[in-house]
Amino acid sequence: MGRRIALVVSALAGDELAAGRTDAGRIHSVLCDEDYGACDPARTRSVQDCPSKIAFQSTLEEVIGGWSSADQLVLYFSGHGRVKHGEYGLVFGEKHAETFLPFGALQAELKSQGVTRAILILDACHSGAALAQGQKSGDVPRPTLQQELPTGIVLLASCRAFQSSYEFDDGSGSVFTHLLIRGIKSGLGGRSTPDDLIGPDDIVEYVNERLGEPEFAKFRQEPVYSVSNAKRQVWLARNCSAEAAKDASGPEVDGARTYDELRHLYRTTAPSSHPCKGCSVDELEWDLVDAFARRTDEPLEGEREEHARQLGLYSAIDDDYLHRAAVLCFTRAPHKHYPQARALFTVGDKASTHFQREDVLGPLPRQVNDLRDQVDRAIKQSHPLTSYTPTQRLFFQVVREAISNAVTHRDYGRNEVVTVNVDFPEVTVFSPGQFPSGATFETLLRANDHLSSPKDAAIAWYMSQLNVFEGLGRGFEIFDSFLRETGDGHLACEESEGLSFITLRARFPVEEKASSTIMRPPERSPAPESSPPAAAPPPPEPSDVQVRPPSGSVDIGPLRERIGRYEVRALLGQGGMSKVYRAHDPELNRDVAVKVLSIRFESPDARARFEREARISASLNHPSIVPIYDAGVEGDLGYYVMKLVEGQSLEGYFEREGGAQTKAAAKDYYSKVLAIVVKVLSALDVAHAAGVVHRDIKPGNILLDEQLGPVLTDFGISSMAGMSTVADMEPGLTTAGTIMGTPTYMSPEQAQGESVDHRSDLYSLGCVFYELLTGAPPFVGASAMEIVARRLSEDPRDPRRRAPHVPTKLAHACMRALERRPEDRYESAAEMLAALFEAAPSKAARGLFGSFGRWLSGSD
Repeated sequence: MGRRIALVVSALAGDELAAGRTDAGRIHSVLCDEDYGACDPARTRSVQDCPSKIAFQSTLEEVIGGWSSADQLVLYFSGHGRVKHGEYGLVFGEKHAETFLPFGALQAELKSQGVTRAILILDACHSGAALAQGQKSGDVPRPTLQQELPTGIVLLASCRAFQSSYEFDDGSGSVFTHLLIRGIKSGLGGRSTPDDLIGPDDIVEYVNERLGEPEFAKFRQEPVYSVSNAKRQVWLARNCSAEAAKDASGPEVDGARTYDELRHLYRTTAPSSHPCKGCSVDELEWDLVDAFARRTDEPLEGEREEHARQLGLYSAIDDDYLHRAAVLCFTRAPHKHYPQARALFTVGDKASTHFQREDVLGPLPRQVNDLRDQVDRAIKQSHPLTSYTPTQRLFFQVVREAISNAVTHRDYGRNEVVTVNVDFPEVTVFSPGQFPSGATFETLLRANDHLSSPKDAAIAWYMSQLNVFEGLGRGFEIFDSFLRETGDGHLACEESEGLSFITLRARFPVEEKASSTIMRPPERSPAPESSPPAAAPPPPEPSDVQVRPPSGSVDIGPLRERIGRYEVRALLGQGGMSKVYRAHDPELNRDVAVKVLSIRFESPDARARFEREARISASLNHPSIVPIYDAGVEGDLGYYVMKLVEGQSLEGYFEREGGAQTKAAAKDYYSKVLAIVVKVLSALDVAHAAGVVHRDIKPGNILLDEQLGPVLTDFGISSMAGMSTVADMEPGLTTAGTIMGTPTYMSPEQAQGESVDHRSDLYSLGCVFYELLTGAPPFVGASAMEIVARRLSEDPRDPRRRAPHVPTKLAHACMRALERRPEDRYESAAEMLAALFEAAPSKAARGLFGSFGRWLSGSD
């Protein structure tokens, strides 16, 4: 019998990961306990605040010196992890003296020393990036370590590659390590294992189950493991409750099944057959159930519950409940039971600041049909023809097959949603999951039968019988035909290895000639060369793709001579939703800025909403809010008139300043940052008190006057445009149900189309604050979709990790504003102002708060 040896390391990381020291001490104690880890105390080492990779490697060599083939190593690491030059590694030391140990180098060291039995446990952010392909989570089915496999190494990571590893709010320890120890000491919560040992698969399942409980719901991480040729004797701990679990009968189901039997059933049964507790036959869409019964020639008798049983819609594990596949395919609102069972439809340029967004809900067959119809309408609005060529008609089939495959084949164990985007002439279909059994888009495309295995056979069966999914391989036959007709560049597929997403992009063949004229939006009109200096956000740089306003909007045409009584002098800027002109007011003899909204009022409600919001916004009186002078309607287009601010937008300030590059420059720079954020917060405090939520806080909507004083523009415009409601102040004024915003800065709830309040503005300002502190937004990506996906699944990095000179208190204030859940952010702009007042580095800096500062300090 070989020795069990442990090496427990917490890396030096300053004050950022103080909990790691506590975690390392607790893990060391558990691993050396004869009842749990049973590691040899004489050979086990614990290193607190390990300062460098050299110190780590030296200790590792000492621990595994004289290695025997029967020995087993348990290595625990707590600290920072990072991907550098394409490879994941462990970080040691404080900022100014960090050293980086590639994970591949650690594996090579173990191999060179002959270590053939080891469990490596990484409690670090993004630690899933260290795992080889084939990493496993608590999902079923999965391989176990009870098979006779060759010996080797097991890697256990606290989170997936794109996730953070969280500490508790009080800094008492890591969430993952806390649950790891709890699982060991409780014997997996009283669950027996066949060999009375706890392996990586057992502990990952236990921890992930606990993370799904309300107590831990806010910590969005998922431990994963990778088995690299390991036997079951590579184990983590003894199962201390094994004997007690074997003796106990456990809870019974139907008077027969023990808890362990149930657990075995869940692990060996496809997820589609798991019961969905809380869903009854009353929630079924019976027209779909009847259609399925007719398609399968199943004669139905008796009551509806009996119908559902005859059709096999109840779970074999617990026949009191419908199974998951039935709930997804046949219930009116499957998203109530499985929040990920919905889709998202968007329209717009991925690089644009505005886009149209709509949730697609209902049973999966209806989602497929709704998404198809939405795409057809969007394409035909952008490219209206009296008839389409055969290749163009084939394009619509390609999109329909891509959508039906995405909804049918996606992994419903994942939290993300299917997303379809139309940015004419391109349609993108995004699906969570990956191709099965090592297949790729190219191999399936070129195979003779084009067949692929569905993620869930039951869902595929239901969808095919309901005529929304036409069988395995059909989609790839159509894709192949379309590529043969159009050539490369019209259809592409990307599969993300780390995030497990499949993205298919299809380009409409616009070069085809047809029997009517193609309608295209007019080109942008540049400002005349003699135009006065721009005083509003500058127009965006020209791109290859014309920004197309959302459905229902119109292009408001070239430069016009007059809007209302205002004489137009120059076009200052434009976006997907509006154009801004420099104009002259002859009655008051002053220059003004006129914004014309590119949304037609399609109902009296929309016009009433515009007039209401214009009145509210005009009533806001604050030196950091651009005054609105007038509002009106030109034909059926709304416009409003505001003060012309001579200066630049905050975007230009970012480009020029770019953050504090040196310690010497930091004090002056962060004083300027504090001044900007404080004044914007003060403006928001006034607006929120009036019931107005801005909804589009971003650098382009914060103008700087000649003294660098910030002024906010575009208050309430999202609601004026009929895009969403600012405040429910007048019952009867309904919303249009479409979201307008800027992906880089919008809050998570706004990105998901949920109702928003003033805390959404605080999140958006937090994004601007973060960019001021570090020189870059908290989340960036190649597309709006990627930015939104990251915002919904990740927390931003601490600003001090990007810019070492950021004051600690300012970083904390910024991160509080960027909490994903509104209730975890500041309750109000006033509360955030109070926090910044305390964070101000000096009495002079506190003077920036003006009268608000005097109130905070109690002098007023």
